[in-house]
Amino acid sequence: MDSEDKLNGEKARSEELSGKVAQLNRLAFSTIITAVLRFGIRIVKNIATTRLLGPVARGDFGLLTTIPGIVVSFGNIGFGLGSMYLIAGRKYDRKRAVASTIVFTLLLSILLMAVTWFVLDVGKYYKPPGNSLRIYLPFVIASVFFVMSEKTGVDLLTATKNIGFLNSMELLYSSLPLVVLVVLWLITGDALSSALYGWLLGTALLGIWSMAKVVQPGTSPLDVSLSYVRDALSYGARGYVSICADDVVRRIDYLFVAAINGSQALGYYAVSVSVAEILLAMPEAVSKPFLPIRFEMEGERGKEFSSLVVRHMLAIMLIPCTVVAIGGKLMIWILFGKAFFPAYVSMACLLPGVLALSVTNILKTDFYSLNQPGMVSKVSIYAMILNLALNFLLIPRYGIVGAAVASSLSYDFTAVFLLVRLTRITGTRYGDFLFIKREEIAAIWRKIIKLIASSSSSSSSA
Repeated sequence: MDSEDKLNGEKARSEELSGKVAQLNRLAFSTIITAVLRFGIRIVKNIATTRLLGPVARGDFGLLTTIPGIVVSFGNIGFGLGSMYLIAGRKYDRKRAVASTIVFTLLLSILLMAVTWFVLDVGKYYKPPGNSLRIYLPFVIASVFFVMSEKTGVDLLTATKNIGFLNSMELLYSSLPLVVLVVLWLITGDALSSALYGWLLGTALLGIWSMAKVVQPGTSPLDVSLSYVRDALSYGARGYVSICADDVVRRIDYLFVAAINGSQALGYYAVSVSVAEILLAMPEAVSKPFLPIRFEMEGERGKEFSSLVVRHMLAIMLIPCTVVAIGGKLMIWILFGKAFFPAYVSMACLLPGVLALSVTNILKTDFYSLNQPGMVSKVSIYAMILNLALNFLLIPRYGIVGAAVASSLSYDFTAVFLLVRLTRITGTRYGDFLFIKREEIAAIWRKIIKLIASSSSSSSSA
């Protein structure tokens, strides 16, 4: 009887795992289609922006759009993470949870605007070479409000599994800045201002429309749950350090390069980073629907699901990273022109980090689902300290190549640390995370053959 119960349990676990994989495939498929479209749009947008701006203004654009993101990451105090955990896990009534999230984050964004004004204008604590930050300071302060709105809207759509709508909005978010850039540039001839206001308009639209989508009829701004806010802050505070530290690792290099090497070098580095971010479109497409699905799973089912997604993602991402490493210089020449050849080496140095980043969010979600956000914060602090030390040592000596090496080593460290800790906690083998199984390769191959045969039969019948 015990063996029969065990067999039935394994069968139920296998069926649930298959069901969750199918659910992830459905949600991720539309997201991947969106990612492919965004890939094309982002390439066109990056080409237009980079060619119109040139190295110096491209560096200014990267700096001015990076600062609001850093402010929001530090000022969010983990509330966004806590909100996603409570809403996705259905810990509170969705109507009150959404209302509480929106009201709290909008009030917080106003406070962060005041802090930004004090730090950059009153205190003048950050003064990179050139006048771009002084000229566009009102833009940077206003951007804080809209970046916070955009982050809140994306978090809410993810937590409520509105993945299809989020995909549509992100397509608009990718394409609108390009349209605005071209139109404003034709009217004014000022490429930098046109690019900045195109970016701001896309950010504002994504944030406001996304929040409006998840608000249910009859919701009142006064329908705020203080206990929800408290619980979201309590959970999020344990992961807050991780959010801040991760953002330091991903963005602080911009500030270092701008302060030490100037706008032209930052323009080259911005091109390297933009290529890396395009490659990460696929992992982001999977990690968004993965989060709410993983939060619903427990025990062995969750462990098997996570390891399956990680090993497939690594195998897939190894291909584009290798292609870019080999043909990156030709790609830069075709897309951005010979003026941006200095970006190639730093771009190649970022690729190992891109491979690590492709699975980092999935590994972090595993710790969140195990109610261990503190572990994520711990590794993020270690990675931040490593990154800051490497930036101090490498950027003054090696410029943007040093920045890329510092970032890549920090990303690799994070992924390896999380993987080692996760295998120890869950008892999962390293091979289950790193290598696709033989039967999975065979299944994928059969699907490819079936797809080719189906396409051939359709063509012949036509």
